[in-house]
This record gives sequence, C-alpha cells and structure tokens, in this order.
Amino acid sequence: MILLDAVPVSYRRDQNNEIEFGSDEFQAITESPCACPVTDLAAIRITGSDARSFLHGQFTSDVRALEAGQGQLSAWCTPQGRVSFLFHLCAEAEGFLVLISTSEAARFVARLKMFVLRAQVVIDDCSERIAILGISAPRTHVVPEALTDFPPTRLVITHPTPTLTALCIDPSVRYLVWGEVSAVGAWWSACGLKNIGTAAWRALDIAQGLPRLSGCAINAFLPQELNLDVINAVSFDKGCYPGQEIIARLKYRGAVKSRLVAGRTSAAAVGHKLCRALGDSPLNAGDIITCVTTPSGESRFLAVVALNALEIPLHVGDPQGPLVHLVKF
Repeated sequence: MILLDAVPVSYRRDQNNEIEFGSDEFQAITESPCACPVTDLAAIRITGSDARSFLHGQFTSDVRALEAGQGQLSAWCTPQGRVSFLFHLCAEAEGFLVLISTSEAARFVARLKMFVLRAQVVIDDCSERIAILGISAPRTHVVPEALTDFPPTRLVITHPTPTLTALCIDPSVRYLVWGEVSAVGAWWSACGLKNIGTAAWRALDIAQGLPRLSGCAINAFLPQELNLDVINAVSFDKGCYPGQEIIARLKYRGAVKSRLVAGRTSAAAVGHKLCRALGDSPLNAGDIITCVTTPSGESRFLAVVALNALEIPLHVGDPQGPLVHLVKF
C-alpha cells in the first residue's frame, strides 16, 4: 500500500479486497499499454560471498549461470520434489533479488534462514522499501515514449532510469519495474499509462501460463506438472538440490501425467476441482490453482489437469457444475 499512498490515484477494493481502478480494465489490457501496482509481490534481497552457491544448491534453476542483468523463473521444492515456492530471481551487481508472492514471503525467508547455517549469506526482506509496478505494453500498439528503452527480451533486466530496474517477464510484452517507493511513484505518475488492478494483471499471468501458488497448491505439484520444465524454470544439467532426484527421474524415466492448462468457465475459484463423470461417480481430473473473475462474471483460470482428460467434458466441482473450456499451452 506504500506505493498507492505515494501516488495520487483513485482506486477501490473489489469483493476479494484486491485493488481495481475501473470496470474497463479487462478490455484495457487488450487495447492499450497499462500499469499495475503489483502489491501482492514482495522483494527479498540475498547477498554475501556464498549467496550464489547457496541458492544454486536450493533452487531448480541454474543460479551459477545467472549473470548481472539477467533474471530467471525458479522454484524451491520439497525433498519429495513438490514445488513449495515459485518466484523470479534477478541477478544484481552485489547479489540477488527474489520477487515472490507477498503471502509466501515470510515463510520463504524463514525457510532460507534455516538452511544458511555458517554460509556467508545475508537475507533482507526489503518489501517496505521497494515498490513494484507491472507494465503491459503489447507491441501491436504504439509504444509510449516512457517504454521505448524497454527491450522485449524475456528475463533480460534493464534500467529505464538510474533509479529503476525492469525485468521483462513476457516478450508479448510485460515487465516488472521496481525501485525505491518515491522513484517508482514519480515514474508511474509521469508515464501516462492506463491503470489496471490486481485481477486484470493476474489475467495476463493466466494468459501467459504463469501460475501463483497458494493454499492447497503449495507442496502439491511437481515442476513438470506446472510446466516449469517448458518455461526454463528447471535446469536438468546442474547438481543436487531438494527434490532433484525425483524431478530428474520423471524427465528421464517416467511420464508426466498432468500439465498446466488455461481455461474459462462461468464460475470457479482457486481450490475448486475439475471433474469428469464415469457412470454415476465423479472423478477428479484437475485442480484450479489460479483464478480471476472478469466484470462480466466469467472465470479465467490455470489448472493442473490430467492429460487423459483434456479431450473430454470437464465441469467445476461435480458433473453438474459449470462446463469448462480448456486451452493447452
């Protein structure tokens, strides 16, 4: 909320207590460049002489290969190979910055500190000092002057001003821009983009196939079930990390039985099951892990769905529930 306090914008809360600026946001994300105060992301800075090797031994991505000016999508798994945290990892001149869901930040920091032991690693939750702004600027539209220096290359970091950092998270094009609250607030006020709220920004995540983990989805899925192998959030060439043996075995010896897909329906929510009918008995075919509702009442979601159920009718909750329409990535 610090960023919103620093910028004179009018906003309101929707029924889920999330920020919104108007009823036309879902239309705006398809028609014009937009800016969103991403208040549901936290910033965790990790520094120290052992930071790189420490993180390399914990996360699924190849942290040793990450150079300053680059970012990665990465995960931290349980020893059983289930994804516990999903985040963007950015290399800085003197360490790393993790951009992770605010709801998971405290648990993430606490778990990191458990494993530091004698390693020279400093963990700093700087969320109160750093503000994050989401930018959506499809190249099918005229690029505003404020965005002309933003490269459309996924996971490349740039500095649009001396006090701001931007990471391209989607070459379509979307960015996360961060810096001190006052600097982000001043740039946001001057850039002249259409403002959108949390739900509209999350709809862009869904269209990109970028999940958010919460509730029952935490510690529930292997990286491959979330398509993390497809979007280069898992390195199969690095050494050990928690869950590595199970994750590698699935790649080289097993078969992935479920995958992340996008979908639409008339009513759904995070945690809902997708069901198929077999005689009189419903069978669970998938789990909704990310979901937003548009002003028209349509639910857009990401779900982990059994591959053998992708071509048959699925419903939310039970065989009499709303019919869903799935889109494979």
